[in-house]
Amino acid sequence: MQIRHVLFAMALVSMSASGCMVDDGADLEAELGVAESAIVVDGPLYGGNGGFAFHTASSDPDDKIVSVQVRSGSEIDGLKIRYASGRVESYGGTGGHLQDQWMIFDDEVLVGISGKFGSRVDSLRFYTSTGRVSQKYGGNGGNTFFSTFVPGGSTILGFQGRDGSRIDKIGLVWDHP
Repeated sequence: MQIRHVLFAMALVSMSASGCMVDDGADLEAELGVAESAIVVDGPLYGGNGGFAFHTASSDPDDKIVSVQVRSGSEIDGLKIRYASGRVESYGGTGGHLQDQWMIFDDEVLVGISGKFGSRVDSLRFYTSTGRVSQKYGGNGGNTFFSTFVPGGSTILGFQGRDGSRIDKIGLVWDHP
């Protein structure tokens, strides 16, 4: 996993999980007039190596994910993420069937995903902090089960992975306050 120190003024100071960087960003925070910072964690990735890499996360902790919408058939063809600010991020292609939006309510946040994969992501479920679980999207293929949940107090900020005409690989990006 990679860990990055994020200043919410859009300044990034990078370090690896075992990195030697000891600068906590305090000088940069003072120079930018920013008092709030958090650690952003890139979680493990699940799936194959096709497609092109994507990585996105909101730098504003209040810009939470408010809905997810999946395109699927026998695999996960596409994924659309909506944020509270109105921003929309889309990954994958236009194949499969467009499923209904799965809403994340005001009193909850997205905290995990699970599914199965082989050379691509075959199925996917979403989990919230209140215990709600989405339907299973996708098919019954894939030979490896995966499940990733953020640590207590953390929130999913976005997604990372690989995509082309489908979702080839997926993982989470979350904050660690």
